[in-house]
Amino acid sequence: MLTTFLFNFILFTALFFTPIAQTYEPDKLDSPFKPEKMPSVLSQDFSKVEFSAPSLKKASPPVITPTDLTALFARFSQEYSVDQNLLTKIAACESHFNANSVNGDYGGMFQYSSSTWQTTRTAMSLDPNPDLRFNAEEAIKTTAYKISRGGSSAWPVCRQ
Repeated sequence: MLTTFLFNFILFTALFFTPIAQTYEPDKLDSPFKPEKMPSVLSQDFSKVEFSAPSLKKASPPVITPTDLTALFARFSQEYSVDQNLLTKIAACESHFNANSVNGDYGGMFQYSSSTWQTTRTAMSLDPNPDLRFNAEEAIKTTAYKISRGGSSAWPVCRQ
């Protein structure tokens, strides 16, 4: 408590008792930034300068509409010969079709743990990156694959 008070007192004293306005004397300025040493920016042509937005580390997931989801459920249920109603029932139960849903280590539309996602995706010979759980298309594809291989027991409550 005393150290905090002393620190604040010293800071207050330094801030409020230091002269604010100082005289600018270019002759006494010992710096490479003297006005005569600075290049003139007014004479430069900036018309051909290209600016680009900074790159993002993680791309935003695509916006999926209900129509897109219906098409994805139909596509992957047919591709993997699984019941489309079961796929949609699990997605509705686990996340209300929210591909960005998170609950501890479980994430995505079907609430995969990181390890289950990696194991399943490796078996599919696809990218096992757990961040892909949050991509609706990848999640539906992976779940259709898992169910086609007898893995519906991963969702005991939702598959009923």
